[in-house]
Amino acid sequence: MYIEEKVLREEITGTLVQQSNGMFLLARLHMDALARKRTPGQVQQTLQNLPTQLKEIYDSAMERIATTNEDDRKFAMNLLLWLAFSA
Repeated sequence: MYIEEKVLREEITGTLVQQSNGMFLLARLHMDALARKRTPGQVQQTLQNLPTQLKEIYDSAMERIATTNEDDRKFAMNLLLWLAFSA
């Protein structure tokens, strides 16, 4: 592993632990956002701009759903409807 990769991994881990405040779902949503980045620079920029409020994170997830292909968007929206009405 290159030194730069190790440093980036440590930065990701440290930032996620700090930003998630012990909430697994929050850490998972942050990881999902990072997983779509293609360069170390994009990852670092995303780390610096991670949302801190749960509402911002859910809004970001809804944006991702809205910009995906039609089949995935329909599936996600149906899943969310089922979850909402199951309560």
